Amino acid sequence: MDSTCCMNASPASADGPSRPVATESTCTSSALTGVQAENRLNSHNEEVFISGRDEVTARKLAIAGSSDFIQLVSYDAVGAPKHFENLSRCAASGETVWVAQLPTRSEPDAHTNAQIEGTRVIAWSWSCYRAELNIESGSIENSIFTK
Repeated sequence: MDSTCCMNASPASADGPSRPVATESTCTSSALTGVQAENRLNSHNEEVFISGRDEVTARKLAIAGSSDFIQLVSYDAVGAPKHFENLSRCAASGETVWVAQLPTRSEPDAHTNAQIEGTRVIAWSWSCYRAELNIESGSIENSIFTK
């Protein structure tokens, strides 16, 4: 995949100014378009992005033996679409390796949490699914409804 991932600003709407949402723009905070990245982490060790007065967080999970990382953009980001593909693997260079699909097409849906277990990324979604993703490809290998 030749695009890069992470944060960008959505266009201004009748509701007000542009809002930060995840798009295929960059994995690295230094190359954000329309969103100023602060060089700080909050108390939960999440990277903080600022757009106007709105804060959006992204959690980075280190991948053992790799300079790549898994990034989970806050699912409650202001202006986020209802179907929000907010989990991705990013290379140290800033390129997107993959963007995880959600386990359903239902709306609203987004990944709410993630962790790495061996060669899998375990991700939970707003729609109450627990999915096991292949850490190399991002493909869903197993999912289960948990509610």
